Amino acid sequence: MKPGRFLLLETGLFLVSALAVVFFGAVYPWASLSIAGALFALLFLYPNALGELSVCPTFLKIGVLSVFGLITYQAVISSLNRHATVNELLIWLSFACGFLMIQTLPSTAVTRWCYGLVFLGVMESLYGFFQLHSGQEKVLWQNKEFHQGFITGTYLNRNHLAGLLELCLGVHLGLLLRSLHKRKIVVSMILIVLLAIMSTAFFKTGSRAGMASFALAVVFFSFFLWKRSPRSAGILMFSAFLSFVAAFFACKGVVLSRFSELAKHMGSWEGRQVVWGDVWYMIHDHPWLGTGLGTFEWVFPKYQSDELWMGWAHAHQDYLELMGELGWPAFLVLMFSFVMLWFRGIKAFDSLKASRFALVWGMLISVSSLALHGFMDFNLAMPANAMLMVFLFATLLRSIRTAQSEGRRPHASC
Repeated sequence: MKPGRFLLLETGLFLVSALAVVFFGAVYPWASLSIAGALFALLFLYPNALGELSVCPTFLKIGVLSVFGLITYQAVISSLNRHATVNELLIWLSFACGFLMIQTLPSTAVTRWCYGLVFLGVMESLYGFFQLHSGQEKVLWQNKEFHQGFITGTYLNRNHLAGLLELCLGVHLGLLLRSLHKRKIVVSMILIVLLAIMSTAFFKTGSRAGMASFALAVVFFSFFLWKRSPRSAGILMFSAFLSFVAAFFACKGVVLSRFSELAKHMGSWEGRQVVWGDVWYMIHDHPWLGTGLGTFEWVFPKYQSDELWMGWAHAHQDYLELMGELGWPAFLVLMFSFVMLWFRGIKAFDSLKASRFALVWGMLISVSSLALHGFMDFNLAMPANAMLMVFLFATLLRSIRTAQSEGRRPHASC
């Protein structure tokens, strides 16, 4: 395939990702189905991507295809809202197509994709600052009904912007590590400044679970970096520390006020614990086949406790919600598939050259942070965030495959 055609595919995938984020995180059906249609159109132009299924790990192929088989059965027969399940099936299938199309891209496209994701995060941050200080808070053409006083970017919920920025910040750290290793001083300084901007926006979302999840992911993967190269770890952590400290003091009041509220809601996590208990009853009634993908908001009112004073369209816990919709066998198969891919990324650390290690390291921080955030929120129910997470797993696999094809020896330092 000619390089120009690769560039067209790469540009198309980035534009689809950016538009999904810009139009409210693709939370509305018109946006999510339009994004799905655009991905299917790209697959029509690049049908050879379907052949990339053969290079995917066996556990991933079997696991994901099995889950898609169940969802198809739900959409045709067992779902309690087949229309909703059909819509979600189309969206998930489009994400899978994007995953395969990323496998066809040249290895150099991975770096450009990472820079594109950082650019997207910075643009969302700058728009969030404008939004907050404009005097009339809006999300595009809509007035903000909730989360006023916090940055939400083009999302309707501050936690979902935080989820996007978690994905961007992890990759950002990987790019900074890469540029420091290559001794690109100017690029490194620009990345440090942009890191401070994005971190400030991240703190101004006021997402406590987002902040905690990202901190845990960074601390965990810092041990791998320190093991590989203490010098690189020290330089990166010092640079990142300066950016994060500057960002923290720029919005210290927001962060401290949010965490000070935590004690007030510790007993019920703002009603989440009650919802989670109700979801278990839903899972108990539909343990094997679930209620149908995308049916939570239609089914949950039957199980909602009287003490919950408002409707809950989501469980504020990605994994319980997915288990309720898919049933626990399909849920466990799906989780096993992506956890194994996550472990494969960690296992590949020692066989990656320094620049590729930096990118894989950053990607793993990103997906790990959003995965942890899923225990308290529903970012995976936001099509834009779910799609970007799938695409990051795809670039992770692409990087590992490239390293394996290069057959490089283990590198001791970064």
